[in-house]
Amino acid sequence: MGFTLDQNAMRELAATISAEVVKAISEARLVKDSRAVTATIDGPEVMHVGPITVDLGRREATARGRVLDMKPRELDCLAALSRNVGRALSREQILELAWGDAAIVGVNSERTVDVHVRRLRLHLGEDAHLLRTIARIGYRLDPG
Repeated sequence: MGFTLDQNAMRELAATISAEVVKAISEARLVKDSRAVTATIDGPEVMHVGPITVDLGRREATARGRVLDMKPRELDCLAALSRNVGRALSREQILELAWGDAAIVGVNSERTVDVHVRRLRLHLGEDAHLLRTIARIGYRLDPG
């Protein structure tokens, strides 16, 4: 007992399958978007991570609208974490992203990152919990 389809039936079947696949992908994106965290990047200079905003053009960061009085390297660390929101970064990666070439030349220890992260947490106050320590790896900034 065989089953055969003519070309028109094959085209209709392919179109139906394609439409269902597109629909399923769209629905999956909607579900994913509805669970999405609040983290956006407005161009290369402004990043929003939950209640935190990092504006590199203005060289300032805010948390819940409050300007954070940060040193330049602290801001660079926060910017590196903000650009990689939700990703665990090793201390070495943070050094490379925040210090650039100076990481190779002028920084003797990855513990420098630990000190800066501690200072960042102090600046963030009630939002310090967004900056998580990832055991034996480094740090991750979560959007909340």
